[in-house]
Amino acid sequence: MAMNAGKTRFDNSATPLPKSAWKHQHAQIQVEEEPGHTLESHAKNDIREQNTVWKATSKYIWDHALPPAQSARLAIKSQSPASLQNRQVGHRYCKDKGTVKANRIQAMVRPVILALPSFPYFFFHQVACRITHFFATMRRLLEFLGLIPSRRCPLTELPTEMIEEILKHVDWQTLLRTRTLCTRLNIISRSLSVWRGQYARYMTANPNSAPLDAPMDSYPPTELEKAVLQRSAVEQGWLAKMECPVSMITIDIPNAEASRPILHIVEGGRWLLSSIQGSLTAYDLDNPNTPGKLIIPSKYAVIPTPGQATTNLSVDVLTDTSTLTFNIAIEQGSPMDDDAPPWWTHFWQVAMHGCGTSAELRAIQLTSFTTPSPFWCQAACLRGQHYARSINSMRSGSFHEIYMWGETNPLEHRKAVMRSRDSLSVIQILPNGRFLGFDGTEIEVYDIPPSKTVFVSDQYHGSVSTPIYSVLLPGNRLASNNISSIVVQSLDNYGLIACTNAGILAVTLSPIASHISTLFTLPDEPSYAHDTQLTDVRVGWRRAYIQYYDSALARAARSDASGFQIL
Repeated sequence: MAMNAGKTRFDNSATPLPKSAWKHQHAQIQVEEEPGHTLESHAKNDIREQNTVWKATSKYIWDHALPPAQSARLAIKSQSPASLQNRQVGHRYCKDKGTVKANRIQAMVRPVILALPSFPYFFFHQVACRITHFFATMRRLLEFLGLIPSRRCPLTELPTEMIEEILKHVDWQTLLRTRTLCTRLNIISRSLSVWRGQYARYMTANPNSAPLDAPMDSYPPTELEKAVLQRSAVEQGWLAKMECPVSMITIDIPNAEASRPILHIVEGGRWLLSSIQGSLTAYDLDNPNTPGKLIIPSKYAVIPTPGQATTNLSVDVLTDTSTLTFNIAIEQGSPMDDDAPPWWTHFWQVAMHGCGTSAELRAIQLTSFTTPSPFWCQAACLRGQHYARSINSMRSGSFHEIYMWGETNPLEHRKAVMRSRDSLSVIQILPNGRFLGFDGTEIEVYDIPPSKTVFVSDQYHGSVSTPIYSVLLPGNRLASNNISSIVVQSLDNYGLIACTNAGILAVTLSPIASHISTLFTLPDEPSYAHDTQLTDVRVGWRRAYIQYYDSALARAARSDASGFQIL
């Protein structure tokens, strides 16, 4: 088909185009221009601009305004061959630029008019999305407040008693995490029954741990939770593979430089005792910001002459009381001074009053007695009604006294006296009338001789005793004059932890067959004390603290059916 109009000729193929070629139909139109005529060039540019604007508008409607079906129909309609051909032919027959501009405006306004019906849909769609988001936020808020059950936590659908029973048996980290799920679980996790179960779980895993300072019935839920979490955190801290301590408390002890204090941490780890010149100050390690409280002033401890230093501090925690109660023995004197006043030994009973952060220690005096000077008390031990001390005297040599301190007064002493082949650096009182001493690395067990009542001036020094049996530990010296508490395993069997230059040892004493196992080997520890880098060693049933000149080593152990194992 050919058409002549003025100076312009369009040559289209007479063969109809398939639908797949409709969008390329404009490429088959051949335009010929004579020189000097620019109208056809304007028409050609208008066609290109209209196609570009229409396709861009259709894409915007597809993406933002119209439903998919309507957008598809509009896109197909916009690219039909009839509409393209009409626009192309019309532009080529227009005679002036005004007509071209009018057609251009019409082509731009038409898609906007067609898109107007889609704007209500777009508006209501946005409103629906915002309403859905609002209700989802409100539901999460109500779940957090515990007003409705959480769909993500089926635990809240159980009865309260069952939830409490479950929380008793989970670890303490999981228990604390459940508080973040909803308010109901937060409240249940703070109940008294849950933390009683957590305490029972802790004691089952750590059977040698010290009991609570007061009866469990006297603990409110918050205080019991604090006690359990503190002990559990300490266990985790000891097992942590890190050089820095998990926590550290610095305590300023008055007059520590002028007179060296004797320190002792009471079983359980809360109370630190410091004794200077017969006085006793208690520091609450659970509340380090609280200053120490003087529970035994020097004016009550020193009779009649002040200025004598505290040389030994022995503590015996009572197990038959409902609250933390312990007896203490304070040795006070001037060692090896012929002109010094008599050596004083004071016995006090200290009990905890109150619970939690308001707890405090109060002391009452039980008895006191004196011993003529001069001598040196090398070691002392308080257990039950017996008080033992190892004496080095310039006049009488070395001997050991075991007092019935409840029957002793400033005028008469009720005691048993015995001698050993050598001086003993560590002594312990055993049940069933037995006495244990360390002669170097050899453990010796003795029978305590019968007690006698003598006047203070009658210094009976006893006869040499023979041990019932003895056990030689590996190594050639004790790393420190410190051993763990004695555990009675049977009638004549005892267990303890000691440390020599060979390492930390678990010892089972028996008159038939004793057993020694090495828990931890001290690295590069020399045989002679003057070459050692150790400054102190503290051992317990499950922990050991080894202090060097420039560092410290903390070790934790656990016990099982086969014995002990250092972690």
